[in-house]
Parts: sequence; C-alpha cells; structure tokens
Amino acid sequence: MKRWCWLVAPMLVAACGGTDDVVRGAPERGRELFTTPSGSRNTANVHSCATCHTTSSLDARRVTGGTLAGVVARPSFWGGRERDLLSATNDCLRYFMLDSIGMTADEARAKDLYAYLESLPQEVPDAVPFTVVGDIYDLPGGDASRGAASYAALCQSCHGELSTGQGRIVGAARLPDDTRAEHLIEGPEGLRKIVIEKVRHGAFLGYSGRMPPFSAEVLSDAELADVVAFIGF
Repeated sequence: MKRWCWLVAPMLVAACGGTDDVVRGAPERGRELFTTPSGSRNTANVHSCATCHTTSSLDARRVTGGTLAGVVARPSFWGGRERDLLSATNDCLRYFMLDSIGMTADEARAKDLYAYLESLPQEVPDAVPFTVVGDIYDLPGGDASRGAASYAALCQSCHGELSTGQGRIVGAARLPDDTRAEHLIEGPEGLRKIVIEKVRHGAFLGYSGRMPPFSAEVLSDAELADVVAFIGF
C-alpha cells in the first residue's frame, strides 16, 4: 500500500504540471477506470473494479470484495496476503480482468486510479478481513426461498437466472445445468460439494475461470447452504 502511495503521489504532482484542471481530472479518469472494463488492457474483459467492490460502506450491494472507502490507508490487502495496493490491484487485473501484464506505478491509469481511490471517504482505513475457506465440507440442507434472495444479490449478475446463463459474463456456467452435465458422475452429495467448493475457492485452489472466491465474511455457511438449495442441489 505505502509503496504505491510513495511512488504515485509525487508523480501525480509532476504529471499535473501545476494546473488545477489536470489535478481535478485525475480522479474523474480514475472513476471511469474503476466503474468500466477499461481498467484492463484486454478488450475481452467485461469486469470492472466496481463488479466486486463498492466505494462506500453505506452501499447496500453485496459484493465479494467489499468497500474500498479508505483503501489507500490500509496496512494490507487480500486478507493480509498483499502488503501494497499496487500489487493487490494487479492481482485483480490478472486473475479476473484478463490483464496479464498489470500496471506499473508510473503509468497514467495507475496514477488516475490511485487519485480516485484517494478521493473516496476514509470510512474503513483498517485491514478488511477476508477469510478464504480452505477445507471444503458439506453443509446442512438450506432454505431455497432464502437462497433465492442471496442468489439474486450475489450470483445472478454473472450467471443469470437459473438455467439461462444470461448474465454479464459470456460463457459463465448455466446453473445448475452445466454443473450437472460436467460432474454427473459425482452423484448428489458430490455435486453439492462441487458447488460449495467453487463458491468458496473461485478461480483458485485447483479451479480455473475468473470467479472470485466468496469469503466467510461475505457469505456465511448458512447463506451458502440456502443458495445451494435454491440452485437445486
């Protein structure tokens, strides 16, 4: 975090040339990078930072990454796995936004994005817990009616309504159809665990794709059991 702050802040001043118009413009350009897929160099990317993050603790959306209000002052990122903001940002670009190169501290989009993040309210300056559930275990049966609301809030934007696959991500699994077709041999209990593992691990720990992991703080076991019931496992 501090590494990017130290590198970027002086460069912002140097790049601005002392004109108020440019100083004011940097956060505006950063907001566009934050809210649209243009943050990635790869034109096939459909994600933005705002897909997984909010900019205020008052935002009612439920997202995997939580709020970034106060992020420039935090001591660590990704649940303590990264110690500077630029590295954490590049993790997101590589894993979820198809940008294998990432950004360097001296390029324009890095400076603009940092300026935007710096302009956010400093509501949550402390490290944000992000617990990835490593060991996968089956869950007690959930409530499908409650799961419908959680699915709509957390899953539907990417996967679409059940059995449609008509969400924002081209090629995202049609739930539950694709899961059953790809893992038919697993049986009912195995299918449940596959869904649970994909939700908990996302694109990591042996899985591929571009799905972010749902931490224990974002999605409780009880809520996940409800989602699994709604999906039909």
